[in-house]
Amino acid sequence: MQQKIEIHRINFFKKTLFEVFVLSLFLYFGLFNTVNGQTQTIGDGCVEDAEASLYSSLPSTLFAGQNYNFTINYRNVGTTWWYHNGWSWNDMSMYQLHQKNSFTLGLAADDMGSVNTPPTAPPGYGGGAWGSRTITLTAPTTSGSYTLTMQMHHGPYPNYDYELWDGTPCGTKDGGIGSYQWFGDEVSQNFTVIQSVSCVGNWGICSSGSQTYTVTTAATGVGSACPYANNETRACGTAASWSGYGTCSNGSKSGTCTEATGGGAPTCATLGYSAGTNTTTCGTAAYWNVWGTCSGGSQSRTCTEATGGGAPTCATISGSSTQDCGTAASWSGYGTCSGGSKSGTCTEATGGGAPTCATLGYSAGTNTTTCGTACVGNWSDTATCSLTCGGGVKQQTYTITTAASGGGSACPYANNETRWGSTSCNTQSCTANTNGGWSDWSPASCPTACGSAASTLTRTCTNPTPSGTGSQCTADGSSATFSCSATAACTFTLTINKSGNGFGTVTGAGSYDYNTQVTAGATANSNSTFTGWSGDCNTVGKVKMDGNKTCTATFTYSQSPNIPTISGSISGYPSTNYTYTFNATDPGGYQIRYGVDWDMNGSADEWLPTGVSYVNSGVSQNTSHNWGSTGTKTFRALTQNYPGVNSGWRNYSVSIVDVPVTGVCGTANRDYPPGSTSY
Repeated sequence: MQQKIEIHRINFFKKTLFEVFVLSLFLYFGLFNTVNGQTQTIGDGCVEDAEASLYSSLPSTLFAGQNYNFTINYRNVGTTWWYHNGWSWNDMSMYQLHQKNSFTLGLAADDMGSVNTPPTAPPGYGGGAWGSRTITLTAPTTSGSYTLTMQMHHGPYPNYDYELWDGTPCGTKDGGIGSYQWFGDEVSQNFTVIQSVSCVGNWGICSSGSQTYTVTTAATGVGSACPYANNETRACGTAASWSGYGTCSNGSKSGTCTEATGGGAPTCATLGYSAGTNTTTCGTAAYWNVWGTCSGGSQSRTCTEATGGGAPTCATISGSSTQDCGTAASWSGYGTCSGGSKSGTCTEATGGGAPTCATLGYSAGTNTTTCGTACVGNWSDTATCSLTCGGGVKQQTYTITTAASGGGSACPYANNETRWGSTSCNTQSCTANTNGGWSDWSPASCPTACGSAASTLTRTCTNPTPSGTGSQCTADGSSATFSCSATAACTFTLTINKSGNGFGTVTGAGSYDYNTQVTAGATANSNSTFTGWSGDCNTVGKVKMDGNKTCTATFTYSQSPNIPTISGSISGYPSTNYTYTFNATDPGGYQIRYGVDWDMNGSADEWLPTGVSYVNSGVSQNTSHNWGSTGTKTFRALTQNYPGVNSGWRNYSVSIVDVPVTGVCGTANRDYPPGSTSY
């Protein structure tokens, strides 16, 4: 059923200046078009006619599917009422403002609504005054150009007459009109339908922790708006994160730098670290203090403990808290048993060394003891008399009852050796005959000086000289000569000393027989080197014992200290000072110093501490340095201990880059001479 449109009676001749002005604007800009329509003649003076215009029109461009309002002004300019014969819905004709298209309007699909006619027609229904109605149009869903046309339309109800303005009937019932009729002005509106467009935009590449949103297609109509404004920026990527250094342990501590991702900032390099694990030295290393006084052949030292997690600790530091010291007493051992005795020499301990001679059970110097089985023998008188008259002496014979053995003392005489004794015999007087007698030995005895050669004793038959028929001395069978044997070899002492800053052991010291050839021995400890003999020994340690001798073995300390660690900046700018720290230990606990070769020419350009000073093992030293140009700069450092032994070199590289220079034309990196202020 078609809806009815309510039409108000309005005085046809009364138009406001404002309405005229608005209508003129619409006509001028061509937003709508009003075409004078045909009239509908009923008869008997009844004429249906209407004027219509747009009070507010549709936009020229509509977005598909959206609702838009427009308002039409209209009025009755005919001679008949727009209703007749009745004041209820069932007893009047229908006068409607219809569209001549098939658009979706805010009321019915093809009209503006219905006329609800009251029992008494309100003013304006029969006059020429303007009425208005606002209508909602839903834009088609298909893009294109469209025209909306609207006009008054009469839908008759049978058996009802028309009426003039004064109520006089005119025409037959329904005027003989049995179908819908168009009359009055046509109102047309032209418009274009376009589709709504959703915004298209995207975030740019993340750079230095920031990215920019760019709108490539702006939203139109009811299209979705972009979630961000054009050129809006936001943070992006994941910034590098530094864990911080952990607890110092064994002389080092570590931390982790997780690298920035997706273009995030800052990076690990900006934070001053390498991506991943970063390790640096820390704490103070343990070190040995100086040795205490040597006592009992031993001396000790204390360890100053590491601090702050430094390494090594006293528990792990190389070296010992005690060591042997001084020179121990040395016992030569007993020599060959000779003459019932044997001798040996104890060289006393020196410098607090141990054991001493007393501990070994000897006296300092020469020690003699009996040895072997001594010869036992004796003289006994025989019947032989040295003279036949005048008082002679009996001959004696030496008899060995126990022979010497095992180096025991020899008998002073040979077995069955004879001599003239002291027992008187043939004491009767001799008148003319005198037997001869031996004089004393010349020299009186065999030589006893150390190392004396064999010699001969002589005597003559002049005590008394034989006379008459007296017998010659040879008559008693004794010899006029006696052969002396060479004396037993005497002993001499070989003393062996040590010198130098190294450590080692020596052998060969002691007592030796005359003219003995001795080879002294020298063995260096693992941290030292034997460098040669001096004194009475030749270059291979040999010496002839023809007197007391002294030899000296020289040992040089050769154990190198540890290569130093280096910590400090690994990158920087020209002509800027950077501080570097060096740390090392000496396995032997000696004091140390550090040499730095800045120009890599093979020798230290700087010693730390300065001059000829040294610091305890494990104590760090630092210094500053700068480079005047860009590039990768390499320097190296070594450790030297107090005995003068060097470690190997450790290299360290630093990347020197341009200093960023900012000016009105942007940022550039330039190389300038040190101290330059030019841009």
